[in-house]
Amino acid sequence: GADGAASTPAEGNGSGAAATPDGGTAADAARQKRNPRDVPVVKALWAAVAAFDDALQRDFLMFVTGSKTAPMGGLGALRPPAHASFKVQRAGPDSDALPTSHTCFNTLLLPEYDPPQKVAKLLEYAVREGHEGFALE
Repeated sequence: GADGAASTPAEGNGSGAAATPDGGTAADAARQKRNPRDVPVVKALWAAVAAFDDALQRDFLMFVTGSKTAPMGGLGALRPPAHASFKVQRAGPDSDALPTSHTCFNTLLLPEYDPPQKVAKLLEYAVREGHEGFALE
């Protein structure tokens, strides 16, 4: 609809299912909200990180959290109030922009790359070039 909510079937995609602004159905959006791991670009993200060697995985952690090591108990231990949760946040539609992060909030900002396989190349470049931050001396 005009207020940014999912459109009604009359406004939708002709299938009888309500369409979201990006062309998906409201049911797809609801499923992905419940389980963000179903989002293709998030699947591609974790596949890329799994393919990184140990050094690049540590650099990925540094890029997102500001630390090359996971807390005691693993990334699952990144929970409030002791730590900010580890999050992957959508950073707009497909583009050639590199992923960015907010290390204070343990948040990776990831564009919705299309095709999702773009994430591997762009994430690796961002991590290799940006894992040290500004390194001010």
